[in-house]
Amino acid sequence: MLMRPYFRRLTVGSNLSWRPVRIDPVARVVVDLGDEELARPVADAFRRHGWQVHVTSCQEDVRQMVSEVRPLVSVLAASPPNRESGWLTCKKLMLERPNLKVVLVQANPTGRDQRLAEFVGAAACVPIAAPCAAVKAAMGFEPPSPN
Repeated sequence: MLMRPYFRRLTVGSNLSWRPVRIDPVARVVVDLGDEELARPVADAFRRHGWQVHVTSCQEDVRQMVSEVRPLVSVLAASPPNRESGWLTCKKLMLERPNLKVVLVQANPTGRDQRLAEFVGAAACVPIAAPCAAVKAAMGFEPPSPN
């Protein structure tokens, strides 16, 4: 399939210029839940819907990976043990990449957790037991069954 280039207008001082921007048809997601056992069901749910999944094991790498991979979505643990809070990481990512959707994952999210997620700019705070909820939050709608 031949894709037409998309052009974005750039402002440089008083000069206006146009440059082609590559539209990438592959949806990418970065998953960082601190534990591969926890990340596997979430990663598999995204893969079933055609996403390219990148799993990281430590939060120091998640911001670097997001800048390198340039995903549409990042899935983070809200309260990882012995590491920076997912809430704080979410806010940092939102400041660096405002168009990024961040989905926070927690064991049993409460109404307070949902409000805090909204406050820091996350798309949602979903339970770890429902990996399809992370996909739904990332896409903004209930995805069709991949079968």
